[in-house]
Amino acid sequence: MLRIIGAALAIAIIGIVALTSLGPLPAAGDGAAPSFVPQLAPTPSSPTPVQTALPNPISRPDDAHGITQTTAPFASPTGFSPAPVPPALWLSGSSSFTVPCDLHGDRIFVSVVVDGKPETFLLDSSAPFSTIDPAAAPSKDVPINLSTLQIGELRFNRLRAGVTRVSAGSLMYLGKAADGVLGQELFSRYAVRIDYRPCSITVLRDAQAAAGASPPSNARTFPLRMVKGQPQMDVRFNGGASAALVADTGSDAEADVSSDFVESNKLVFVASVPELRRWLPSGQLSGVTGRAASLSLGMIVLDRPLVGVFAADNRTAATGYLGNGFLDDFSLLFDEPVGQLTLTPVPDARRFTYDRSGAWLILRGGAVTVKSVLPESPAGQIALQPGDRIVAVNGQAAADLDVVRALLAGPAGTMVVLTYERGGKQHSGSIELKTLL
Repeated sequence: MLRIIGAALAIAIIGIVALTSLGPLPAAGDGAAPSFVPQLAPTPSSPTPVQTALPNPISRPDDAHGITQTTAPFASPTGFSPAPVPPALWLSGSSSFTVPCDLHGDRIFVSVVVDGKPETFLLDSSAPFSTIDPAAAPSKDVPINLSTLQIGELRFNRLRAGVTRVSAGSLMYLGKAADGVLGQELFSRYAVRIDYRPCSITVLRDAQAAAGASPPSNARTFPLRMVKGQPQMDVRFNGGASAALVADTGSDAEADVSSDFVESNKLVFVASVPELRRWLPSGQLSGVTGRAASLSLGMIVLDRPLVGVFAADNRTAATGYLGNGFLDDFSLLFDEPVGQLTLTPVPDARRFTYDRSGAWLILRGGAVTVKSVLPESPAGQIALQPGDRIVAVNGQAAADLDVVRALLAGPAGTMVVLTYERGGKQHSGSIELKTLL
């Protein structure tokens, strides 16, 4: 018991000693603080403040990434989508428009604008798609996407075109360079009227406009079938052999057929020459040329048509072609959207005349040049040779391929004086034109 009392007294004594060493305690209200406590300015007493909740933010500030929002964000506005660009845009306020064209080598040349640059294209109803020459192409892509291609008041947008070397070939064989070919992009969407003399192209906006262009009473309408992107028609040769030919404004032929068709149908010609003078944008065709007894398209009958016979290959998958040599005797209304072709005879129609000199002329290096000579022909009789440059015809400078060809296709019996250059020396010779086919 004594031990417990002693321990308590010792603890009490230790506590008294500790309090005494700290110094006297400050009196209430002195404002003093213990030496170990930071000195704070006194603050007046106030009632306990009422805490008010802050409003939730209405949206997250731009610099608040990573901060969790307390309210749902506003819905994002719907993204703006521009209207899709139509494949073709009609710019005219009228239901039709007409543009002029030119004929060279009996092919149709028309002015177009490609990506803002004026160009000259061939109009080819047999071309499943349009093409452009590499020299005129705005890029080296193959195939190429043209931003725009415009003919008259019609603009094609984002047109996907092939790339073909057509310029050099058209200059050589037709006498004028073409920068490309306008094909089924036009014909498959619109009715197109073609007049050859004078040359013009009229595009009709829709079925109503095409119906308004009612043909005269002497017009004939024929069904068209689209096969591999080409418009085909049924014709007959010599009153029997039937053929599906492509209506082809890209050819100068009256008609062309494959050698397979000739053999399988035993097609007989009344006359022929061992040469086919045919150039297409896809290249030169080889073969022979003959005259059949007749060609019939419905009630239209053509006597003694000139028929080219080409060797079938993968460039010419069709049975044959009905070209401008036949078509230019009519005003044409291609209406592929409804599947028909209307032919209206023209009063000044003239048959295609085969060359009567025997010399196949082309343009090379800016000069009218002999490509080949048929044996035993008038040109062959004066020993004209391939590579000879024609300087003059009847004393007139031979500057235009179409003009020189026309002079050498004149009436049989006409005398023509040819001046030509060979090996740097000029020579002259007179020939009498005669019917070769």
